[in-house]
Amino acid sequence: LFFFKPKPASAILSGLVGSEMCIRDSNIPFLDMWANINPPGTNVRPHNHFSEKYPNTLVGVYYLNKPVNSGNLIIEGNEIQINEDDLIFFNDVDMHWSQENKSMQDRVAISFNMN
Repeated sequence: LFFFKPKPASAILSGLVGSEMCIRDSNIPFLDMWANINPPGTNVRPHNHFSEKYPNTLVGVYYLNKPVNSGNLIIEGNEIQINEDDLIFFNDVDMHWSQENKSMQDRVAISFNMN
């Protein structure tokens, strides 16, 4: 588990361009990327990102909007305290999910897999 607190968000996300997306100054390609928007009362169910085609993938989550009481990330049963602008990396085999969003606003995260 790697934990970063970049500011501003553009410092990390500005290096993500086209199908050859990479973290700036690295050779770690992105496999895919998507947004998770959790309205009040919703959560992400337990899952992992392992696949036979891409074993040992690195998973990342960047929190664009993280209201108070919107729930934290759980990785392998351990609660990770999340704040807005946090960037988390972990292994693809790690089971993870989110707690219920008990706020009155959407929790918004950008998730991605890297090989």
